[in-house]
Order: sequence, then structure tokens, then C-alpha cells
Amino acid sequence: MTFKKLLIVRPDAIGDVVLMIPMINTIKLNWPECDIYVLQQSYTADLFKDHPSVKSVIIDRKKQGQCKTIKDFWNYVSYIRSFKFEVVIHSFLDDFYARLMFCARIPVRIGDSQKLFLRFYLNRSVAQRFRQLTLHEVEHNLTLLRGLSQTITVDSKMNLFVQKERVKKIKNLLSSKGWLGKPLIGIHPSTGGGNRFWSPDYYRQLIQLINRDAHFQVVVTGIGDKDKQLIDQLSNGCSLNDFILLYNETSLLDLMAYTSLLTVMIGTDTGPTHIAAALNIPVLGVSPTKFVKSLRWGPWKTNSRVVGKPFNCDLVCNPYKCQLMYCIDALQPQYVYQELQALLDSDSKLYSLGYLRKNWFKHSVNIAVIFSHRSQLSFIKKWIEFIDQYQLRGMVLCLNSELEKLLLNEKSKSLIGIEIFSFLRLKQLIDLLAKYDINLIHILQSNQRLFWWFIRQIVALFIYCPPVIYLGTDFSLKIYMDSFNQYEDVIIVTEKNGD
Repeated sequence: MTFKKLLIVRPDAIGDVVLMIPMINTIKLNWPECDIYVLQQSYTADLFKDHPSVKSVIIDRKKQGQCKTIKDFWNYVSYIRSFKFEVVIHSFLDDFYARLMFCARIPVRIGDSQKLFLRFYLNRSVAQRFRQLTLHEVEHNLTLLRGLSQTITVDSKMNLFVQKERVKKIKNLLSSKGWLGKPLIGIHPSTGGGNRFWSPDYYRQLIQLINRDAHFQVVVTGIGDKDKQLIDQLSNGCSLNDFILLYNETSLLDLMAYTSLLTVMIGTDTGPTHIAAALNIPVLGVSPTKFVKSLRWGPWKTNSRVVGKPFNCDLVCNPYKCQLMYCIDALQPQYVYQELQALLDSDSKLYSLGYLRKNWFKHSVNIAVIFSHRSQLSFIKKWIEFIDQYQLRGMVLCLNSELEKLLLNEKSKSLIGIEIFSFLRLKQLIDLLAKYDINLIHILQSNQRLFWWFIRQIVALFIYCPPVIYLGTDFSLKIYMDSFNQYEDVIIVTEKNGD
């Protein structure tokens, strides 16, 4: 397929736009003559300033509040139509943008086929498989390119471009605030999306731990009223010399320039941490909840570690509503500091995508093995040794109390639970799987497969990533990771196809 003008729709947050960069680079690699335009919010537009793969950014009128009437909508349609795009890719798809591009009569309209009510507006729908846990957001975007061709050469690199004059400006600003030229550690304490921010008190304690080593200086960034509340709490008990504050003082281009100066960026999966990853700056990702999976949102292809201890909370995770502090309190500053030290001491050359994916897997996936007969005891004990060795999180579901007693003396740091279940008490079983956020169920008997498939369908109503069912008597990290790859129509980046 050949085309000269293509539009990508992504009027979303900074991090979401950054994670779209490999898709843009891949389009340019495969169709070098194509002019790529991106529909974005105004505050993210500068991400693509000077980017060689992007022809131009179109500022979204809807997010600007300029599309409130039917007349406004049709004016917007005429505006989009005036560009004479041949292809539109909905990296962000909802009813408004689907209708907009349909009415603009763009010949090829690509988007997620799993949004059934919007498929009418698409003529090349692609299944993005958002419930396939091991797919990163970068890969979900790349998969949309199946709508253009089944044979794609992938360019998975992140690349943002920092202006030299901005770097000089930021250096002067930091110097005016007390920067002594020491290596910088950045902290962005707020978050967006479905995660929760870490405690401001704990960030303050982390800063104090960092400051014990006079080798570094800490910079805290923020913008807007929500960030100010967090920064005010974080500052309570700090002296003026504990950190440098950049609040409401940087444009997006300035933020990129500042980030390029860092030794490490610390924060949740939010815009500044994804900018850091795109600039190849090491990232310490703070991820307190069970809801957000680093397999999907982890720092892409950069030296990084993700920290979190969400299983001190035994509730079904809903960060949009929950205000309880179990997962937050479990993530102590001393532990985060130790992970920061490990990141600083690590060799960035070791952090291949395969290495990162294994670590994301450990942080994201919770495995339940089914113990239904005494003859399986030796297997179960070896499995417990395995999850300890690889620091996986797992639980044993025992068919009766006698089997449970056989495991009472087992000592394991990786076991998140040993529970009794019954085939007859379905609600209790479903509650268990949802509470522990089980993503993979390992069964040993083929005659149980249909039952567990049925249970999976019900659990899917309660957790975002329902469990995959694996049947077999072998186990390894590779076997478990491969068990999630059930679809051939997605694009999975590997070391061979992504560089």
C-alpha cells in the first residue's frame, strides 16, 4: 500500500504520546515518502518539535473547547478534510474522533476492532488485545500498523530531540537555585492515569537518604494545583537546601532539556518518566498498586527498575476509588533507596529489552498453581523453590485442608498465599483470584481445563487482565511468559526485529 499523507490521532497525556514514537518511526522507515501528521493536545505539541519523522502537529479543537456545537463539529470536519489525508490511525479511539475522521472521508481509517460500537467508522480494524498482559503500550501502537501491511520492519527506538539553547537556559536556572554542578536525581511526585502517587512524606525521607551521599543533588518538579499540594506536603520538614524546586517554571521543551541532564529520574508511570526513558535516562519507576502493570507501562528500552509492594493489600485494586494506604505504606523509603542504589550501580549495557521484560514480568504477574492431589506434592515444592529463585509472586490453591497442611512448614518469600478452594464454592474462588490479582493459573490435570476456563471468563468481569490458563508439568520463566502470547496478529518487539 502506498500513501503520501497520514494522520495519527492521540489527543492524550504526555506519556501516552511519547510511547507512540516507535510507531511513528516505524511508519517513516517503511514509507519514507509519507508525511506524518499527529493530532494532539496543545500542551503535548512540543514533543515533536524538530522530530525528523513528524511533518506537523495539528492541535485538537475538542480538547481546546472549540467543538461545542454541531456547527463547530462540521467546521472541524472541513478543516481535517482540507489536509487530504489518505490514512488515519486511531492510536486514541473514542466516539468523537471516530465520527470526525469518518465524516472527513479519509479513505483508510484504522483503529481497534475490539471497540465494537465504533467499528462502523473504521474500514481497517485491528485487534489491539489490550488484555494480553505481556504487550507493552508501544507494541499495542505498533500492532495498529497491521492495518497498513502484514509485513512491517519495526523501528522500536525512542527519540526525542532536545534543543541546545534550552539546555543552557535550564543550567542557568538550576544554578540560580543552588545547583553546584553535581549529578542530578530528578523526582516527579505526582501521577496521572490509573496509578496512585507515593506518599509525599516518603518522598521527603527518600530525599534525606539521598542527601546523606553528598555526591548528588535532588530536583523536584511539578505543575498545576494538584502537584503543588504534593510538593507542599513533601517540603514540610525539609530545609531549603534539601532539594531544588522547579514548580511551574518549565515549558515542555524546558522539561525535556532538564531531564536530559539527570542521572536518574524517579516517579510513577507518568509523562516525565517516559520522557526520561525516551532520552535514555535511567528510571526508577515507583508503582504502588496492583492495577498498573509495568509490562504495559514500564520505561521503554532504558536502564530501569520498577519498585512496588502491592500485595500487602488484599483488596481488589481500584486506584480510581481507593484511598486506603496499604500499598503505599508497604513501599518504605529505605527499600526504594536500596533499589535506587542498585540502579546507580548497574551496568546500563545489560538492560536489553529481554532483560527489562523479565523484570516487568516479575513485577506484574501473579501465578496460582492448583494443588488437587497428594501425588503432586513434590512438584508443588519444586515450584515453590522455582518462584523463590526467580522472585516471582505465586500462590498455591489447595483442593482441601489436608493438602494445605502438607505445605504449612514451607518457607518462601515469594508465596503470597496458600488457600483452600472448592469446585462447589465458585464465589469464594472467584473472590480469591480477584483479590490476589491472579494473572496465570497453572493446572496439572487436563480434566480441569474446562472448569478453569469457565472461572477465567467470570473473573474477567472483575479484573482488567484476567488469568491465562497453562496446562503442563514443566515450568520456567520462558514457558510462563510464552503462555501469554496467544495471538499471532500482534506485533511483539524482540532484540532481532526492534533495533
